[in-house]
Amino acid sequence: MMFSFPPPDKPWSTNKDRTLNQYERAALISTWKGVAQVMYGGWCAKNAHTRALPPSLVRVHIPFTVNRRRDPHNYCGSVVKAIIDGMVNAGAWPDDTPNYVEHLSPVLYKGDEVKIEMFPMRPMRLPCEHGNYDQCGWCTQGWTEIAWT
Repeated sequence: MMFSFPPPDKPWSTNKDRTLNQYERAALISTWKGVAQVMYGGWCAKNAHTRALPPSLVRVHIPFTVNRRRDPHNYCGSVVKAIIDGMVNAGAWPDDTPNYVEHLSPVLYKGDEVKIEMFPMRPMRLPCEHGNYDQCGWCTQGWTEIAWT
């Protein structure tokens, strides 16, 4: 699944984030979070899609007007976090913990649309400390942890 929207403001990195005062930072976060919330809700309505998503892996494509070298990890704690928080506020997931949503490194590109890709995560069985498994590979002595792939 994928939806897109025009960026509400210039993307800011964690390096830039350190130079902002609390009010400037709050304004940027609020803007990106609000637009992501509204655009996700609109995408759901337009595509007759339920707002709630299964646990998902998210990849955000962040547009820039100039194609130059940038470190994509510098945008995880700023733009990507604000977008995921907006989608949580819109009802995509109950919370932004790793049980519900994980994200890949953002894709930085020359363009004019923020693109959000969502991939469902599949459960994976982890080895348990008991070592007693049934024919399906499940632990027979209690709960085993579930990880998402």
